[in-house]
Amino acid sequence: MTTPDAAPPRVFISYSHDSPAHEANVLALADRLRRDGIDAVLDQYESFPPNGWIAWMKQQIRDARFVLVICTEAYGSGRGAAYEHQIAEQVLY
Repeated sequence: MTTPDAAPPRVFISYSHDSPAHEANVLALADRLRRDGIDAVLDQYESFPPNGWIAWMKQQIRDARFVLVICTEAYGSGRGAAYEHQIAEQVLY
């Protein structure tokens, strides 16, 4: 865990919007991480970013200390998750 003066680790959560139940599970995970002192970032906390979703995704991946990928069969085939996957892959490369 972090010391009182240290910023909490920032974690960007990337996932596919498979179903409302899956989205609820991902949100519950992000909420739990936040309760445990981790700065979890999730698209469900945003209504619509002023610069658009693509710019938002790029910025979140750049700013995160960790990227948590919730892999399902549908991950990478949806619009947002596929793009996040490509961005993360380029950052890692």
